[in-house]
Amino acid sequence: MDQNKKKYLLYILVLAMLSCKSSKEDIEQVRVKFGPEETTVMVPVTCESIDYIFPDSLLKQKTITDKRFLEKLGKELSSLEQASEERNVDIRMKLLIDYPKKTDTLCLGEFFNVVLNGKLMDDNPELLNLVKSEVY
Repeated sequence: MDQNKKKYLLYILVLAMLSCKSSKEDIEQVRVKFGPEETTVMVPVTCESIDYIFPDSLLKQKTITDKRFLEKLGKELSSLEQASEERNVDIRMKLLIDYPKKTDTLCLGEFFNVVLNGKLMDDNPELLNLVKSEVY
């Protein structure tokens, strides 16, 4: 390959790399529904049932747009791995994570249990503590 072809190829390669967007989408906001801390209910709460198990007077809502929190949340979400075993969950927080083109649902128990888009994930104490520190 002559020198001009190498320069041209390098130029095309640099342009291609610069024009590529990150495959990781940025989180725009998080809408959280949560019950009071240390609340006991008679039946396990699921992602689907949290909206009607807690009465409106107990179920609080918060929208989070703080960029530092959203970046940390994105980092923790990217480290989640699907759980290998099945178990019952008892949820206390439901997060609707809004991206530019989609919304993910993350549900967290008070001390453990992580469900992302209906799939049970391995517990992540850092994720739980991050969300709790922002919500409570």
